[in-house]
Amino acid sequence: MKRPAILLVSMAVPALMAAAALAADPPTDGAMSLVQTITIEKPEAAQNAGLRSVRVHGRFVYLHPQAHGKLLWYRRGDDGLLVEAGSMEMKLDKGVSQSGMVFVGERLYMVRLGPGRAGRPVHVVWYQVDPETGRPTEKGLLDAKVTAFPSVSYEPLVVSPDGKQLYLLAANRAGGSKVVWFQLDASGRPSVGGQVAGEGIGFAAKLLGDTSLRVSPDGRHVYTISGDDHKLAILQRGEDGSLKHVKAVDLAVVAPKPGPPDSKAWNQTFSWPGLAISPDGKFVYVNLWAYGNSQGNVIGLFRRDGDSGELTFVEKLKWPAALKGFSIAFSPDGRYAYMGHLNGPAVHARRDPATGRLTPLASFPQTNGPERRGPCIYDMTLDAKAGYAYFADVYGKLFVFKL
Repeated sequence: MKRPAILLVSMAVPALMAAAALAADPPTDGAMSLVQTITIEKPEAAQNAGLRSVRVHGRFVYLHPQAHGKLLWYRRGDDGLLVEAGSMEMKLDKGVSQSGMVFVGERLYMVRLGPGRAGRPVHVVWYQVDPETGRPTEKGLLDAKVTAFPSVSYEPLVVSPDGKQLYLLAANRAGGSKVVWFQLDASGRPSVGGQVAGEGIGFAAKLLGDTSLRVSPDGRHVYTISGDDHKLAILQRGEDGSLKHVKAVDLAVVAPKPGPPDSKAWNQTFSWPGLAISPDGKFVYVNLWAYGNSQGNVIGLFRRDGDSGELTFVEKLKWPAALKGFSIAFSPDGRYAYMGHLNGPAVHARRDPATGRLTPLASFPQTNGPERRGPCIYDMTLDAKAGYAYFADVYGKLFVFKL
């Protein structure tokens, strides 16, 4: 396989203000500016580079351009700019794919799907990461004891706040979707802890990784969302990390399902559902977006009870409109939000921690995708400690913002 062609472009671009109404209230803090763009060229026979995931670990930033079958990583310099530090070929057999990235200590976990049609066997692969070079070395492969009929995205794999468990959404359109939990021993080796099924644990045409599976900041609950079910599942997390299905929230309270109640057609469901939880755990955001149905698309705001995990619907947000895809991160103090999506440029917003409402600060048209294809930001991650935000465009661009 040819080495991915990579182009590094450094720049300092001021934020372009969106919404004239903000002119009287310009942001005096929390602003961000685009300082670097990294371009990964697509393979000759591919539609795009398949850049659907970006993660930060220490001074390294990891990218997974799936069309290349490689993992790339970059070292952040003292000036904040990224310099290529290494690459690793996945060496996957035909029909096997790998996605998702979760770091726990000096270990990296990913999801590997075997070949199959109705159900692909799911495995978790883990690596030891060299803290000096950033290079991962494969250490093992674990059968998750489930199958998945995956969507065309990266798989939902998240870690508990205490770093002791992993959670995986194994979505299967044929039925039998489950959330699986894994125990991590002192060496980082995972073992299957159990699995849970129920309403709201289900399929969607586009499951964008951790946006469809979230652990509350207090570690008491896990939430997941299903486009086919048009429901959100509330799972109670035990002291040992085990899960219990508590309740399913009917998302009709936010917006009616675009098609018949029993339809699973991609254009008759909210095929890009997403979740986000505020840093204080008090609010949950639900993003609903469907193909060809601009009237029903919306972001719903729920208030969360920290003890029971129950969600109470508050309102449909007046801004932003629903996002095609939903990659979002909040500043640790909850005052700012950073969003990437597939039907508009990267967005920076001010957030009111008391009400959960969002108001626009800036948008960045430089992050739009190729002409006539629109923007395609599949993932974003925030390195609040270092002061950077990273947005990954499926066509092969990584946008680096200084906060």
